Formats: sequence, structure tokens, C-alpha cells
Amino acid sequence: MKYVFYGAGAIGGSIAARLILQGHQVTLITRGAHFDQISKSGLHYQSPSEDTQLDCTCVKHPADINWQPDHVIFLTMKSQDSHAALTELSRIVPAQTAVVCCQNGVSNEASALRFFKNVYAMVVVLPAVHLTAGTVIHTAEYPGGLLDVGRFPAGIDQTCTQIASDLESAGFQCTPDSQVMRWKYAKLLQNLGNALQVLLGLDTHYGDLPKQLKLEAVTCFEVAGIKWASRQETRNHFQAVTISQEQTTRSGGSTWQGVIRGNQSVETPFLNGEISYLGRIHGIATPANDTITALTQAMLKENKPAGSSTLSDIEHAIKAIQ
Repeated sequence: MKYVFYGAGAIGGSIAARLILQGHQVTLITRGAHFDQISKSGLHYQSPSEDTQLDCTCVKHPADINWQPDHVIFLTMKSQDSHAALTELSRIVPAQTAVVCCQNGVSNEASALRFFKNVYAMVVVLPAVHLTAGTVIHTAEYPGGLLDVGRFPAGIDQTCTQIASDLESAGFQCTPDSQVMRWKYAKLLQNLGNALQVLLGLDTHYGDLPKQLKLEAVTCFEVAGIKWASRQETRNHFQAVTISQEQTTRSGGSTWQGVIRGNQSVETPFLNGEISYLGRIHGIATPANDTITALTQAMLKENKPAGSSTLSDIEHAIKAIQ
């Protein structure tokens, strides 16, 4: 298989680097300063055991790739950028091409299925940082991350098996799972707190907000009939991935990293906003998740820095719409 990573940030860059080190044919699609730096000097990949410049193929647009039947596309951009990427790809790439949604959130797979016939869901538990153009810092060793994969909406096929084998050989934990969306919904519960790092900053007290966000989500899941991995299952499965004690303490999560890099959009509408969506569909109040999405969007609109809100601000805003 030939792998194409559309998005080469912390997640895409780390997975691509491990596959390159194993001799796989990998192409990165990225733009801006990140593209310029990788084109000039290669991908700078740091991990507990590696600090290397990887010579790799990097392009700005899908049209710059000579597409073959054995290409597999990993979508590793943030969810808010998926539709534009899928639109670009669909105009160039055959509809039967395998597309792996290696992203947080649970809406990307349905979007991809509108364009492509063979869509795969991948749960992502991979500690990595991308703050500097041309560089990704991967803070786990073996396993380097949890990347279970399955067809969307359900099932396993030969492509799943081959992807899992290649990722296992590259040092990741990757199991073909016919019901992998259970894990993606469980991961979504964890990601509901991502925006709190942006609004309140790192290493601060979030009060009962994480509990409120998850409680609303679980209520929505139950009413909608959505299956998700239990807290005990998640704890046992996800804790296989640990950050190396030899590495510098990890920075904030993916949403925080995007804001620090100066991104003008965040994935919050596809994380907390997913709960708001479910609540509106099923008539369930979701004031905490509604508020977090609204405040994050307002912060970007007003060009405020990360950590500019207070816990009291958020609590009052939630009470105001209850």
C-alpha cells in the first residue's frame, strides 16, 4: 500500500514518520510554512528514540500525486477542514479509493462516505505536538499510539487488516475492529474538555465543567441509541499508550495547539458541537456544550488569546441559558 496523509501535523506527521522509517511509500499533503520547511529540509521527527530529518515526498495539492489503485488516504486534518479536503479529493481521486478518517470527532466518516465508497474509521490516541513548521514531536514510544481501525459504518476487510499490520510494524497498537465507532464515541467524551484548555488555559482548575460536558453527552448518546465503550473499557484500552518520562512534558491538546499556531478555526463545533447537534435532534438541553462552543467561537472572532476566560465567566454563561 502507498499512504497519503492529507494533513501532516502532530498526528499525521507522527504516523507518517513511523511508516517512512519502516520503508513504506508515503506522501504528505500540506501547505504554508510547514510545506516550505519539509520541502527544504525534510520532516523533522522527534520521539523518545529518534531525532531525525526524514526525506519524504511532500505536495501542496492532491492533483500533484500520481494516484494508483493501492493508494490509501489518511485524513489527518482537523474536522472543520474535512469537507474542503474531501471536495478536492473527489474531483481527482477515484471513488473506490480507501479513505481513513484518522481524526477526533464522529462526523468525518459520514462526510467521507458521501464522496467515497470505502471509508474507514480510526480511533486516535496518540500523544504528539506540532507547534513549529516542519517539526512534529511524538512523545510515546511503544506503543506509539492506539489506532484501531474498521470500516464505516461497521465491518472489517482486507484493507483494514493490511493497514493494521503496517501500523503494528511501525510501532503502533492497531487492531481491526468491526465496531470501531464505539471507541470513537468514547474518545469524543474525552475530547469535550479540549476547548477548556483554550478558554481557561493549561494547568488551571476547570471545576465541574468536564463532568457537566460528559453528562450531557452521555444523556444524548442514550436517547439516540448510540453505543460507546464504557469508562472501564476505555481506561483499560487507552492507558496502553503512555508518554515517555524522558520527553518534555506534553503541551496542550490538539485544539490548544491549533490556537497557539494561529489557526482561525477550531474543531470545537465538531466535538462539543456534536453534543449540541444530538441534543437539538432529540430535544435534550445541552447548555454546557452549547456555551463552550459559543465562547470558543467568540474568542476567535474577537482575537483573544488562549486562557482569556475565567471559570466564573463560563459558569455564569451556562446558567444564563439553562
